[in-house]
Amino acid sequence: MKRYWKLAVLIPFIVFTIGIYYAEASVGGHPEYYIKTQKGNGQVASGIKLKGNYKYDAVTISTKGSTYQSDQSFWKSLDSYYYSTQRLKEMAKQYPQFMRGKQNPNAFYVDSRVIGYANINSQGQSDFRINVSIYDKKQKDSLSFEVKMPKQNPHEFVNAYNVQVGGQFMKLLTLNYNTNQATGQGPVVHLYTLDLNKKKVVADHSILSYASSGESKQGVISGINETDALKKPSNYIVFQMVHDNNGWMTNGLTTESSRPYAAKANTVNSRELFVYDIKSGKLSRVESKLVNELLQSIAPPAISQNGDDLFLISTADPKGPRVIRYSLSEKKISSDLIIPLKDLQANAEIVSVSKIANNRLYMIVTSKKNRFADPMIDIAELNTGKIVYRGIVSRKDNKELGNLQIYSISLGA
Repeated sequence: MKRYWKLAVLIPFIVFTIGIYYAEASVGGHPEYYIKTQKGNGQVASGIKLKGNYKYDAVTISTKGSTYQSDQSFWKSLDSYYYSTQRLKEMAKQYPQFMRGKQNPNAFYVDSRVIGYANINSQGQSDFRINVSIYDKKQKDSLSFEVKMPKQNPHEFVNAYNVQVGGQFMKLLTLNYNTNQATGQGPVVHLYTLDLNKKKVVADHSILSYASSGESKQGVISGINETDALKKPSNYIVFQMVHDNNGWMTNGLTTESSRPYAAKANTVNSRELFVYDIKSGKLSRVESKLVNELLQSIAPPAISQNGDDLFLISTADPKGPRVIRYSLSEKKISSDLIIPLKDLQANAEIVSVSKIANNRLYMIVTSKKNRFADPMIDIAELNTGKIVYRGIVSRKDNKELGNLQIYSISLGA
């Protein structure tokens, strides 16, 4: 009977949790929101999904209406938590068997021929395993295997960051962290090359480490978000290195009690961008004067990558949102665009959330007087800066929005 005690405890807990879920869902009465078009072609905004909270309930808002987390069945609600992006949910429907148990968006590679997945599992300190899966879309078959990572210094955290597949080889980049202050070792970016036919790691080397930058201060290395939900074929991988001038980081991770807002007054963490060329195997620093000036500002820009282009979105310019496109292949700025505040909606003083996709800038703009009320959406063409769509979040009963907060914008079917 001893071996069943965990099950005896777990079943009542599951029943209790489901009961609480449906009890909260039965309260109902949630307002129905939607994105109301004010200017431009509504088709431009048809794929927009705004994520936010109404009171304590998660809500998704589109041009068609709104859906609440509590409106879904309990099991479907768990599924939406399991797959963090719309793209992963779509892939789970299309390839249900292959997608089972795979949820880290950074561990995927997708092209017209294959889906690659390489994630890290820990079997204990200094015992990390790479779980590899490949799905051939044309042959409709897959292979999976597990391989132990080569011996290295003990790392308490190893995270898959980027996966690239070419022929029989897979390249896996990881961000490795060690929180043991006694070692003095900072974050390290590793590149593992796996032979898919031999099912083994054939090469492993460090690309970038905090120690190799020549800095004795503490800091952190982080990846750059893709404009798409999943990694695509790319020639370049970009990393940001943040040098801690405020004393709230420890070996690449924030300390338990520290927060950026607790930093010393009038001090700014210095930042650098490094680019790894996959084909040549060379690492270089972004040397653009303008890019580096923006990186050192008190309000650093949001950075995202789309293929061989790097985008920096700065909302610190008093004239309006500024979008800089940096060509990774040519190593220079290819465009510098400011969208004047006067061209945005009336009372639009803050661009609180932005996203780049389809060569357009998607912005949620709000007023300084009431940051979380009446979110407005402006969409601008990146080539011209012209606003091609304007909308506002509204209630279908025409009442005030109420206790609604929007925190992200995404595009999906």
